[in-house]
Amino acid sequence: MSKTGGLNTLFLVTSKDWVDPEFDTFKNTIALKKYKLPVKENTESYLAKLSAEELNRRIAVPWCDEPYSEVSVETVLTHIVIEDMIHYGELLAILCQMGLEEPYMGFWRYKQRRPSITSKV
Repeated sequence: MSKTGGLNTLFLVTSKDWVDPEFDTFKNTIALKKYKLPVKENTESYLAKLSAEELNRRIAVPWCDEPYSEVSVETVLTHIVIEDMIHYGELLAILCQMGLEEPYMGFWRYKQRRPSITSKV
């Protein structure tokens, strides 16, 4: 698994190599898409091979309050989903504050009903 994407949390959390991307490099959607593609491919590859054994694997979390903390891969994946939901809610709140209609349905259905949304990121 490449360190350029995929479920970086699962692979870099066991080392001190975690590096956030340089967001200044994303000056346009083309740069963002270039970064996104390996992330998507690596994530899909990892999830396709996911087993019960892998879900139970323990990984170190170096940024926890405790000197050394471990969680299961299942816990990390659950955290990722919950974190995604939190950010989705934040985006809905921003749309509402901007006076725009927020999508109450899954985003793919929202896009189907509003074909003028052309973002492919």
